[in-house]
Amino acid sequence: MCEYCGKRIQVKIQRPVIRLAKNFNMNLETPNPSQEVMCTCSGTKRDYIQVLFAQGMDIQAISRWTGALSGCGGCEWDIADFLKELAEQ
Repeated sequence: MCEYCGKRIQVKIQRPVIRLAKNFNMNLETPNPSQEVMCTCSGTKRDYIQVLFAQGMDIQAISRWTGALSGCGGCEWDIADFLKELAEQ
């Protein structure tokens, strides 16, 4: 009810519509591990990090090149561990 005029007010609340792509896969596991996104802030994938590492880039260079590790910081340990694995191969 409006406190000024006393009329009843009707409020409509619209719920957001969420549309999924036709080929959306609800499986949360990545079918191809090399396509796993390691940094969600920049969208940097595992295979791209591997290619850059093979070209001689270190973690700082990969960060500057891709934008990984420069957002929320949640990928820092995952990427560091992955590069450590690559270095040991």
